[in-house]
Amino acid sequence: MRSDITEEYEEKQDKKKARGKQKVQRKEVIMVTITIKEAERLLKQHTGQSYKISTGPEYPKQYMTRRELLEMGAPITPSLLDRAEAYAGEKVCRKNNPLARNSKYIYNTEEFEKWRKSH
Repeated sequence: MRSDITEEYEEKQDKKKARGKQKVQRKEVIMVTITIKEAERLLKQHTGQSYKISTGPEYPKQYMTRRELLEMGAPITPSLLDRAEAYAGEKVCRKNNPLARNSKYIYNTEEFEKWRKSH
């Protein structure tokens, strides 16, 4: 009788070990950072079509008004510009004439793009 109990116990232990080995045998996924040019090359290699991956919108001027930015379209939205006015600071967005209450906001497009990517 005692040997039956030990055999059952040993069988359970063997099953647990087998399950543990299965868990260990999983492959690890490694994330690799690649450049935009490498990504474009890989897309062309796998699909046969050429792709241009952009890093963001290209701004025609260094300083632009709210209206000019909104006319550019996506990804720039009115809510994004409101957040920039409220939280981004003077480097990103400032009033053309701070003394005038209804003065237009002027956006430094280089600083605005850095802020937009980080938020």
